[in-house]
Amino acid sequence: MHRRPLRLTGLLLGLFLAPLASAAIPDGTEPVTLSEALPSAPQLAVASLGRPRGIKPAAMPASAYRFADAIDADLSPATHGQWDQLADGTWLWRLELVADGATSMHVDFDRFALPAGGKVWLHAPDQSGLGAFTGNPGRLAVAPVFTDHLVVELQVDDREDMGDLHIGTVYVGNVDLRDRFKEYGTSGSCEVNVACPEADGWDNEKDAVAMFIEGGYAMCTGALVNNTAQDQRPYVLTANHCGLVRGASGLDQVVTVFKWKDETCAGDGRAPAMTYSITGMTAVANSRNSDFALVELSEAIPADWNLFWAGWDATGTAPAWTAGIHHPDGDVMKYSQDNDPPVRTSWSGAQVWEVDWELATTEPGSSGSPLFDGDTHRIIGQLYGGDATCRGGTDDYGAFERSWGTSSDSDTARLEPWLDPTGSGATTLDGTRGETVDLDASIAALVATTPDGVCGAFTPSFRLSNQGTAPLTSVDVEYRIGTGSWQSAMTWTGTLATQASTTVTLSEMTAPASPDLLEVRLVNPNGGTDERPGNDVDETPVPGQAIVPPYLETFTDGGLTPGWAVVHDSRGLTWTPATGTGSAGSSDAFYMYPGYDNELLGDTDLLVGPEFDLSDVDGAQLTFDVSYAVYENRAEELEVLVSTDCRETWTSVWSRSGTNLATTSGNNWTAPRRSSDWGRMGVDLTDYAGEPSTTIALKLTNDYGNNVYIDNVAMDTWTGEADTDTDADADSDTDADADSDADADSDADTDADSDTDTFDTGLDTAPGDEVQPGGGCNCSVVPTGAALWMLLPALTVLRRRR
Repeated sequence: MHRRPLRLTGLLLGLFLAPLASAAIPDGTEPVTLSEALPSAPQLAVASLGRPRGIKPAAMPASAYRFADAIDADLSPATHGQWDQLADGTWLWRLELVADGATSMHVDFDRFALPAGGKVWLHAPDQSGLGAFTGNPGRLAVAPVFTDHLVVELQVDDREDMGDLHIGTVYVGNVDLRDRFKEYGTSGSCEVNVACPEADGWDNEKDAVAMFIEGGYAMCTGALVNNTAQDQRPYVLTANHCGLVRGASGLDQVVTVFKWKDETCAGDGRAPAMTYSITGMTAVANSRNSDFALVELSEAIPADWNLFWAGWDATGTAPAWTAGIHHPDGDVMKYSQDNDPPVRTSWSGAQVWEVDWELATTEPGSSGSPLFDGDTHRIIGQLYGGDATCRGGTDDYGAFERSWGTSSDSDTARLEPWLDPTGSGATTLDGTRGETVDLDASIAALVATTPDGVCGAFTPSFRLSNQGTAPLTSVDVEYRIGTGSWQSAMTWTGTLATQASTTVTLSEMTAPASPDLLEVRLVNPNGGTDERPGNDVDETPVPGQAIVPPYLETFTDGGLTPGWAVVHDSRGLTWTPATGTGSAGSSDAFYMYPGYDNELLGDTDLLVGPEFDLSDVDGAQLTFDVSYAVYENRAEELEVLVSTDCRETWTSVWSRSGTNLATTSGNNWTAPRRSSDWGRMGVDLTDYAGEPSTTIALKLTNDYGNNVYIDNVAMDTWTGEADTDTDADADSDTDADADSDADADSDADTDADSDTDTFDTGLDTAPGDEVQPGGGCNCSVVPTGAALWMLLPALTVLRRRR
């Protein structure tokens, strides 16, 4: 029996009703039309906007299902809908979007900037829905409303100052292609609602579990987790393979939905409202060693949501029995139970607990969900994959004690630094609902924005939240880089009601000599003492000054190191971490452009490297490993770009596409499986010798053909005569282990474009070939092994991720 992926469908964009004054969390106020006698809003048939299409967000697996199709739109208060002046003198704009038969509707505001006092609601004609949204996030994606008539309302003080509100996409649930869509109630018949008697005693843990969504897709499951500071920091534990990892794009638009569940065991056949949700997150730590990812939500959890921060157990002791709470198939929350001790084992390189359910099961969409010790109710793992169905089978959960990490793991590859911030040494912790305090200033979502990513300066910003019951009127902000001393940044003043938040931007700072960590902390709220200091500090990586080569980036941490960035402007897929067999023949991490799953032809994305100082050299060369195979005559194009003005402009200095880029014919869509799937490219950058600021980028243009894998990006320089033996360290036995693919690829160059530099696939060349000026190289390859998995349904493996 083949194991299927536990991950359901990728990510879904959205926002939901919740009592908090923030762009990311609606404040819970009722729509104006509930209290005003107004004529019906003008209607617009969504079908008139165009044909629906599926849009796959970043890192979406090929096995993904969707619950809604996307329709491009161009709607705004300036071009559609109706304005009415209300009794209090304010103005109300409304538009009713109609998609008869739809199970749900939601929209994506690709421009969202409201004036002071401006509010937006989205609701069904019976008023159930979302609102009010406020602020100026720039872009706002909202959650589904379970209706086929969606009313959009905007209230402003002055019609002439309406801000900038524009709907770029309308999502329609389950209209055509019904058998391809997922929705409420589609999980297996053996699944058990968390309101059923079998789940009695788990009320706390139900209030920790959440579902992630983006666009028209429902994704993985996660759980809010406690830490030893017991400060209610919004950390959510999920699975690494869900894609919510360091270096991933689009995390600011991922929505975390809590308490989405039926209130009765059988349900009433109607999807409950998605009331408690937060948009946006920051990836904190992740690792494939136990398939875990820890994210921090962009907003503090409102106290009146009454959520639960689950406890955990990092001892590695097998409990007598286990339970799981999850969102199978993107459905409402379900409960599963195994009455026996889990078995400690490994799967696909990850350390896991294996369970064999006696009650219910898991499904795609359950990935990342917590496995609880049945007696202590502490988390001991998160769901990786399995073949469990209503007919039987087993599941594997990444072991929490392996996720906890060891001294040899970096802080971004283990849980301990984040869940034991006090350094207590605790290996177990119970859950909590938190306590109310009067004075509590909280910091979250710290980022360091640089001019296009690098070039010696950055500007920090963060979300300031009032988690106390007293209004927050002032707080001192301090910062430090690395182990430096704390310095004053500013004193924030204003008025924040309890649970309210705002974005605070600090002055521009000079980058350190080398990549480091920036810490920002809050002190002296209202001139007093913070009663919950554990949420007063946040940190983020910052790039350093220009790097003097030699330089090598191996992507071994599974994410982008400081100084690297992904420039992703479209709605398609983009560069993302991947793993498989590296060019040295062992398991390795690298970066992948998912051309095989990216349906947007011509989509271009940049994997941008750091800034280099080439001022004191006579020559320079960029080298990197590539793995790529042509798929059905389609041709992804890879270019090397160079910028000498802080990424303001770029020059293309090298390009390969199709057969000129191919390094193997046996790698159709999976991660590289052999070292011989790789080839090494070289680009002569001697023209840039003497430049104090040289930034490189790898640009991929998608042809919906195949994945492109990149690894071991190196910059080498020389003074005097150039050393052209770029592959001197390559294995001299490169061709000795080549299999029958060598014959198939031996004439790969015969169709090469005569206007480009000669490039061989490497299957018939020896190491040490020359780098071509501004072009390619006669690349040799190194032996490989076999990759176990990537996200392709046609790939047959023993077990696959949920």
